[in-house]
Amino acid sequence: MDKYGFKVLMTLITLIEIFVAGSIYILMINEIIYYLYIVLILICIAGTFSILAPEFNKIFGLISGPECYGLTAIWIGLANILGPLLTKFVIKNMKSYFIILIIGGAFCVIKLILVICFTDVKYIKSKLSSSKNVKTNDFSF
Repeated sequence: MDKYGFKVLMTLITLIEIFVAGSIYILMINEIIYYLYIVLILICIAGTFSILAPEFNKIFGLISGPECYGLTAIWIGLANILGPLLTKFVIKNMKSYFIILIIGGAFCVIKLILVICFTDVKYIKSKLSSSKNVKTNDFSF
């Protein structure tokens, strides 16, 4: 990540996710390509989690960074519970997997916009330093 930076890597990962969400429905007829797409998405998820931890430390410092990164596990657990429920609801009412892929792709587009517009670490640190609820330390990057 030090060679390319968070913004470049997260943008690349998100573009891959958008491409997969946009084309997997068409290519689902070929079982091998479908499984390769699933592996590609799992690689993107692993890449996201591997570059988030150092970025959290860079933004929030070595004391609050791991705590904030740990809080993301709450959202992961919530997504694991709500994802199948949403899928079952959409398939039952709309009878299509395509809507689920559109929703996933839309969230990836939102993530891309957020990454492009709001990943300036200096700006984030300046906003956090004005807050009195964030722990600070002398070891931040």
